[in-house]
This record gives sequence, structure tokens and C-alpha cells, in this order.
Amino acid sequence: PNYLRVRCLSPERPALAHQLMQGATTPLSYDLGEAQFILSFGAGLLEAWLGPVWASQAFARLRRSGERPRGRFVQVDPRRSPTAIKADRWVPIVPGTDGILALGIANALIREGLYDKEFVEDHAFGFEDWVDSQGRRHEGFKNLVLREYGLLTVSAATGVPVKAILEIARDLATIKPALVVGERGPAYGPDDLHTRMAIHSLNALVGS
Repeated sequence: PNYLRVRCLSPERPALAHQLMQGATTPLSYDLGEAQFILSFGAGLLEAWLGPVWASQAFARLRRSGERPRGRFVQVDPRRSPTAIKADRWVPIVPGTDGILALGIANALIREGLYDKEFVEDHAFGFEDWVDSQGRRHEGFKNLVLREYGLLTVSAATGVPVKAILEIARDLATIKPALVVGERGPAYGPDDLHTRMAIHSLNALVGS
């Protein structure tokens, strides 16, 4: 409720990915301060993201909070940016393949049974194969990801080793609460919508 931004351009709208996936009517904010694990796809959290001061304070809490264990921060980025330098882990990636990596991580979460089954069952539609009102069958997210985004295929496309994909997936599933961000990180292009949907799907898979 406290989203505030002053600018001279037209009023901001939610990202189309968030509108389609969550029905969001205003831009989303991420509770970085409460996260114990942050996976960022190219977002310059410590440079010039949505709110650099707020992001820096959240990062300091992730690192030095006395009331909880030290959190982890992973930055996926083609370049070794200032944010990547300060991350616990920098994951170099072939530019433009962020969405493929996100779906590879989803593959690992599903294949190893690490995703939040209760959250997905209660709050998601289309995870499993489904039949529409006309009787036509549709492939669900789960089977699509398992069929098309195997770890060897994803590794070859993104340049990220299979071991790294598995380690990120396991951290994402076991360090709670976890958060995945990708806004304004991956370069805007013809696949931007699908890239952002792929990245945001990880939040659903871990119940965030």
C-alpha cells in the first residue's frame, strides 16, 4: 500500500507478466527485507533498481541481522556488475537466456519434488494437464517444463553448469522465505513477456 513514485511520465502500470499471472492492477513491490534467499535475474539491486536505498537496507539486513541466520543472495547476470560483485554467488549467463534458466530451475524443483505443492494446488491453475470446456486437452506447466527444459539442454543454452542449476534450485526451495526478482534486469526484447513470466513462476513454485 505504500508504493510511491514521482515522475513526469504517464501513470505506471503493473508488468504485463504480473497482470496475467496474478491479476495485479498496480506495480508489485518485493519484500526484500524479510527474504532469507534472494535470486535476482540481472536486477541491479545495489545500483539503480526500483529503490536503491530500500534495497541497500534490505541487503544489509540480509547480511547482518542479529535476530536470524545470515541470508544468501544470488545474482544471475552476463556481466560482473557491482551487484554481482557483492552477491554470495554470481552466475554468469549467455545474454538473453534468463527465461530458459528460470525454467531449468523450475525443472529441477519439480523433478526433485522441492516445489511448494500445497501453494501450487491452492493458488495456481494450469500446473497439471487440463481439459477445457470444449473437451480439448492442454499440456500443463509441469509437463511442458519437464519435457522441454531438461538440465543438460538448459545448461547448453545458458552456459550455466548443471551443478549450479541444481544448487540454486535446492537453495531456493530450502532457505525460507525465498524471493525471485527479474524486473528491469533482463534486456527488454521480443521475449520479455515470456522471460518475466518464467522468472515469476519460480515465486509461485516456492510459495512466495
